[in-house]
This record gives sequence, C-alpha cells and structure tokens, in this order.
Amino acid sequence: MAGLKIKICFWYLDQEVVDEIIKTLKENSFDPAPHHCKDRRSLHAILTGQPPDVVIADFDLPDHLRQIVEEEMEPHFSVIPLIYLVGQNNEMKAAETLQHGVWDYVLKDHIYKLIPSINSSQKYSKVIRQRQEAEHALSESMDRYASIFRAVSDGILLFDPETFVIEDYNPRILELFEVTEEDMKHLRMRDYSCEDEGYTIELAREYIGRTVKEGPFTFEWRNITATGKRFWTLNSFSLIRVDSKSRLLLLTRDITVAKQAEEALKQSEERLNLALHATSLGLWDWNLVTNKVYYSPVWFSMLGYGPDELPHEFETWTSLLHPEDRDKAVRRIRKSIQKRDTSFEIDFRLRHRQGNYVWIKSKGRAVEWDEKGNTTRLTGIHENIHERKKDEMVKQVLLDISTAVMATQSLEELYDKIREYLGRVLDTTNCFLALYNHESDTLTLPFMKDEKDSFTEFPARKTLTSYVVRTGEAQLVDVEREKVLTGLGEIEPVGTPCVSWLGVPLKHGGITIGVFVVQSYTEDVVYTSSDAELLEFASDQIA
Repeated sequence: MAGLKIKICFWYLDQEVVDEIIKTLKENSFDPAPHHCKDRRSLHAILTGQPPDVVIADFDLPDHLRQIVEEEMEPHFSVIPLIYLVGQNNEMKAAETLQHGVWDYVLKDHIYKLIPSINSSQKYSKVIRQRQEAEHALSESMDRYASIFRAVSDGILLFDPETFVIEDYNPRILELFEVTEEDMKHLRMRDYSCEDEGYTIELAREYIGRTVKEGPFTFEWRNITATGKRFWTLNSFSLIRVDSKSRLLLLTRDITVAKQAEEALKQSEERLNLALHATSLGLWDWNLVTNKVYYSPVWFSMLGYGPDELPHEFETWTSLLHPEDRDKAVRRIRKSIQKRDTSFEIDFRLRHRQGNYVWIKSKGRAVEWDEKGNTTRLTGIHENIHERKKDEMVKQVLLDISTAVMATQSLEELYDKIREYLGRVLDTTNCFLALYNHESDTLTLPFMKDEKDSFTEFPARKTLTSYVVRTGEAQLVDVEREKVLTGLGEIEPVGTPCVSWLGVPLKHGGITIGVFVVQSYTEDVVYTSSDAELLEFASDQIA
C-alpha cells in the first residue's frame, strides 16, 4: 500500500545520510519525494514556488551555511518546519534554535527519531495553514462588506489614518456637509469640525489610536457644514484592509437635537451590531441600575447558543466564567466601576454549550454616568481569541516538554513536568502514564496522579487503556460511550467510574508502547475532540 506522500528539501546533507532518512521514512509508511539544495537561489525557489512539507538540514555546517537556510526559512517557519540533524557536540547549540522558529533537531545517530518529529510537525503545520486560509477568507469578506456600505444612507468616508487624505466617499457625505464633488477634491476635515467646541483633529487622532489598538470605536462629534450650520453626528471608526493597505472607515450619521434620546441610541446600537457581525465580535451592553445586560446574537453564537437562549443578566456572564478566571475577571470589572475608569480590557474563558471553554477578549467602556459621576452603563465587545491562545500555549507546552527531556534529572521529575505543562491547556488533575507489556499483556503505571484510584500495574484485558493500545488511536469516552463499548464487549470497566476519559497512544517506530490518560470524575471537566487533538500533538514528545 502506498505510504503518505511527503515532499522533503535536504540542505547540505551527504547522500549516505539522505539514503538512510528515505529508507527510515519508507519503513514508517511515508512516500518521500526528495529535493536537494546547496545554494540560496535554489532554496528560495523551492520555498516560494512549490514549497516542501519539511526542510531537513545539517546543523554541523559552517555558520554561513546555517545562516542561509535560517534566513530563507524565517518567513515560512509557521507552515514549513525546519529540522536539524546534529552531532552530539553541537546538541546544546541546536536546542537554542528552537526558540527562534526551528521546529526540532535530531541527533545523527538517532535518525529513527525523525519519524515522531515529522509526524508532529505535519499535524501542527496543517492547523496553521487552515487558520491562515480562514484569515484570508475573512479579509475578503470585510472588503465585500465595505463595498455594500457604499449604498447605505449613512455618510461613509474612506481615508488614510496617517495623512487624513480622503480616498473614497458616498453621496450622503455631500448632503451632510453641503459640499460638491469639486469641494471634495480639496476638503480638509478640520474645516468641517467645531474645533472651537473641543472637537479637534488631535482628538480625532486619539480616537483613531484607540481604534487601532482596541477595534471599532464609536463616538459623537460636532460638525459644521459648508454654509456654517452646526450639527451633531454619531460616528464609527473601523480599521479595514483595502488592497493590502490599512485604511480607516468612518460611518457618520446626523443625530441633531431633534433626533437625540432613545431613537438615536437605538440606531447607534443597530449600526454597531451590524459592524460587529461583519467582524465576528459579540456586543454586550450592561445597565448597572437595572442589572440587565443586552447580549447580541454574535455574543451568544460564539458560545454555541441561539439568540436570547440565556437570560440577559450579569449573572449569565459570571456563571459561564471558568472557575480559575471568575474572581479575577469580576474583580477587574468591579474595580473599573469603582475607579470610574473610562475603558478596560481583559482576557478570560467562558464555558461553551458543549462543555469546553473558549478564550475571549473583552473590551468595554463606560458610556453613561449619574449626577454624582458614578458609572451607570457599560458597553463593550467580545472577541473569540481561542485559536490564537491555543496555538501559543500548545507551541510553548511542546517546547517546554522537549526542554524538560534534557533538563530533568529523573523520570519521576520528567513525568511531573509533563503533567504540569499539559495542565496549562487541559485539566490534568487526574492522569496517568501506562506502558504496555505485550508478552504478559499487562499495563505498568510508572506515573499516576488521581483523586480516586491508585494503581502501579494491572492486567490489560479489556480496560479502556488497553482499548487505546488495541486500536492505536486516541479515544474520547463519556458515560454514554462507555456503556456502548461495554455493551459491545469491547471494554470491561476497571476502577472508579469517571464522567469523561481521554487516552492517546504513545508510539515508537509505529508501535503503540503505552498510553497517556487524563480523566475527570465531575461534570465541571469534560474533555473534547479539541483536547484529544492537542494531547496527540504532545504524545509524540512524551513517547
């Protein structure tokens, strides 16, 4: 059966070493397509033309040759892994390169270790490519969104955030400011702002700065028409990409005295919701007097709920907070209210409908006060930053585990470090590592931390752990699936029943040598397919 196709670029490797690598890959179900590079031009051409899946280079080369491959690879580190082959004398130097984008290194007399390194690198690269494709699709969507806005009744300006040079506008702008097409060719924005009332270009620049840092920013402004008529406008700054350049989009609406109060407020919220939909941001609006909170449909959807499925109350948010984040997040909000801060920003995790937790960035600001200056209303947005957080944490965990292999003095210390590092990205309160003995059909547990059970060895038989060994695949098991597997005769329960169980195989040379398991006895911790994928990344390093 044909193996997994993989394109490999070899940089300054002896043919004898290349032959050994290809042989090892073929023995482990790979179908390698090798390319050899020994000069900057050919390396650059393959990286930018038909990029390989992985680059393997000799670390023991002269410094200038290593510098060439690292310089050419730097723009591609996130999607094309670089793996060094290194002699024992240079191992510590090779380890330092992992902090600067190099994926991994393998000792030259341990060529077989390329297999887990290549496996894990391809899994990670696939995730990065998918994320980049999603970001590209979002960028195109925002461009289409901007073109739609040209037809609405609000005034729209597109301009350079640095020079204030206007690049585009819609017909409503001409009506609002009582100007002509000819006037727009030489229009200066300061000439249509009431600077004598404090609405200066300097203040506008401050708002633009906040837009760059925090995202879409809404504000009221006093304008003046070409004929001298003063009027109020409600405005929204958004930073968008047009032709690969950053441009500021200004939406402006006339909200003069006759259209203030509740109608003006309602219209501004509708416009903000529309803008947030296009950028996948969830809106919340908290009235501190009534304790009622408006959550937008996007706010609900990023947690797996339909519009209005949960109560519009402050306690809805606090009840969804991760236990480790709850006190800190609530304290930050309360502190902002007590200190009468105008704005705040905080990251925390919220519980998804499916039971897992999602990383959220919340940005908010006070928008109403009572006669004593106390905050009575806060408004803000939620941004889903889960993938960004996950990518950062997973890469750091893998790096820390790899470093611990070299730094720890004993296996016991290494096991504790692995548990500690994995605990940053999933619950490892109850976990164990089991090694499988084929001859005796037993599972030995050199490491186990558990609130309920304590084993050092047990017969494999039909345990959940042996089921992972038999299938050679990660297994995510809840109460219902455990019943199904038991009914099919696949497993026989051993030990204290758990609510959620996740085991991943530890493989060496394509053979399952053991299993790493995390389990939970309460519904507060339920593992997901995302956790399984994450633990599989780490299993190569653990093995």
